[in-house]
Amino acid sequence: KVLDGTNTKKGDPNYDLFQLACKVSAKRLFPNFVFINAPYNYQFYKEGHPETEAAVMGCASGESVIWVQDPKWGNSWPISLKEFVSISNWKDYKVWDSASNRFVNILNIIDNPLVDKWYRITFSDGRYLTVTHDHYLPIEGKGRTQIKDVEIGDKLLNGVLPPITDYPFPVDSLQENSSDLAWIYGLVIRDGCYATSNLTICVGLDELELLEKAASIIKDLGYESKIIKRERGIKGFYYELRVLKGKNLSERFIRAFGGIAKKDRTLSPWLINNEDSSYFLAGMIDADGHIHEHAGTVRVQLGTTNETLSLQTMFLAQSLNLHPKMYVATYGAGENKLRYSCEFEIPSYLANKLQCKKKREKALQYPSSKINTPQYVKVTKITPLNISMKSYCLETETDKFDINGVSSHNCRTRVLPNIYDPEHQTPVGRGNIAFTTINLP
Repeated sequence: KVLDGTNTKKGDPNYDLFQLACKVSAKRLFPNFVFINAPYNYQFYKEGHPETEAAVMGCASGESVIWVQDPKWGNSWPISLKEFVSISNWKDYKVWDSASNRFVNILNIIDNPLVDKWYRITFSDGRYLTVTHDHYLPIEGKGRTQIKDVEIGDKLLNGVLPPITDYPFPVDSLQENSSDLAWIYGLVIRDGCYATSNLTICVGLDELELLEKAASIIKDLGYESKIIKRERGIKGFYYELRVLKGKNLSERFIRAFGGIAKKDRTLSPWLINNEDSSYFLAGMIDADGHIHEHAGTVRVQLGTTNETLSLQTMFLAQSLNLHPKMYVATYGAGENKLRYSCEFEIPSYLANKLQCKKKREKALQYPSSKINTPQYVKVTKITPLNISMKSYCLETETDKFDINGVSSHNCRTRVLPNIYDPEHQTPVGRGNIAFTTINLP
C-alpha cells in the first residue's frame, strides 16, 4: 500500500521498503500497489486505523447465502451474508466448505461501501453467483480464476450439503401439533400478512380448504378467526382469513421470519433442520407453488422477489433429498427488477401433505421427475450488471467456502501455508489482497 508521508517520497520512513517492493514487483510481474491517496480510497482513511485502508478483494452480494454452524448447539442452516454479519459473535461460528467436506473457521467478514462492476455467473444447474469482477473461483483445470477471466464452459465443484442436525420444531403447548404448526408457518411465510396485530391470509375461491385448515390450527393455538369473501376489482373475488386479537400470534411470525414485508423474510434454523420440514415446504407450496407437468412428469416452482428466501428454499428442498434448480428472470420495466424461482420434483410423500385439493391431485397425477446432482457445474452465462450496491467479503482458514451452493475461494484471500502438511509451512499461490514479500538478512 502506498501512502504519502509513509513510503512514496525520499525522506519518508519506509521509502527504502517501497524501493525494494518495486524490484520485487518487477520480477513477479504482479502489479501489487494500492494508492491510499486516491480520492475514493482516501475519503475512508483514518490515520492510526489500519482497518480503514483500502484492500483489493472480490466481493459477493449481501443476499448470497452461506451455510453456517451454531457454536453452542451445533445445528446448521443457510443464512445470507448481510444477516450473518449482523450476528455479534460471528467469529465463533463456522461455515461449510464442500472442498474440505467440513465446517471451517471464519477469519473475517466485512461489509463494504457501495461498489460497482458486478456480474451474475449462472451455472448449468440453474444456480448462480452475484459477485464483483475481482472475485475468485476455483475453476477446474485453471485454478484460482478471477471473475473477469471466467469463460462459458468453465467447470467448478458443485457444493454438497453438510450433515443435517435435527433441531426440534418449537411447540409451545401440548395442544399444538408440530406438523400442523410447520404447515401453517409455510403458508404464512409465502402468503400471510402480519404487518398489523391481525394476521390475514388470502386465497382464491377454489382454495377455501386452505383457510379452513389454517383456522383449525389457529383455534388450537388459542385464537379466534373468521373467513370473509372479498372482491378486488377486475381480479374478482377471493377469500380472506383474519385472526381476531392476534397480536401475539403476529409477533410469533415476526420472530420466526425476521421481517414483516415479504422481501425481508428469511428462514430460522428450526424451519429447516427438523423432521417436520417437509410439512413446512408443503405449506409453502399450498400458498403459491405452481405445479406443472413436463414431458409426462410433475415438478413445482416457487417464485419470489426475495432472493435470500429463494436460495434458502433451494437448500430446504435439497435437505429433503429433492433436486432443486434455480431460475432468475426480469420482470416489469428495468433490467434490475428480478424474480427468483426454485423448481424441484414433488414426490408422492410430499404431494400427500398438500392441503390444496387441486394441487394435490395434479401432483399425484404424474410421476415425479428427478434430476441427478452433478459433481461439477458448468458456467452457462456471464451477465454484467449495471448496479451499485454494498458488498460482503468472507475469509476462511481453508481459502474456500460454499456460497449459493457452489464452491468459491475466499472473497479476501491471503497466501496460505501448506494446510495439508503443517510441518512444512511453505506458502503456495497468491491471493488477491495487495502484498509484497521481502526476504531480509
